[in-house]
Amino acid sequence: MRRVQGDPALVGGVEFDTHPLAGRVVRSRSTGQVGVLTSQITRPPEDWGTHRVSEVYVRPVGGGIEWATSPDDIEPVPDDVAGSTRVGDDSSSRVRKAR
Repeated sequence: MRRVQGDPALVGGVEFDTHPLAGRVVRSRSTGQVGVLTSQITRPPEDWGTHRVSEVYVRPVGGGIEWATSPDDIEPVPDDVAGSTRVGDDSSSRVRKAR
């Protein structure tokens, strides 16, 4: 869902978008890290040159330091591997083994 000008979720030109995988366990294709996708932002061109740049934020399953990556770098972890694991769920060992 794209936020529009005047929306409270639009701060300093940065848009806070809802990613289709928000709240799901995902894997970084480039690093193999696994975590829960927490949010997505899109930065205006003046921050990064001539085009808008989107980033997603992923928090490791079981907690830890969130990391940012490109939306194109993530893929969903299959439900049979991820189960119902969410941030803070102690059953994260199943997901860690899926790397």
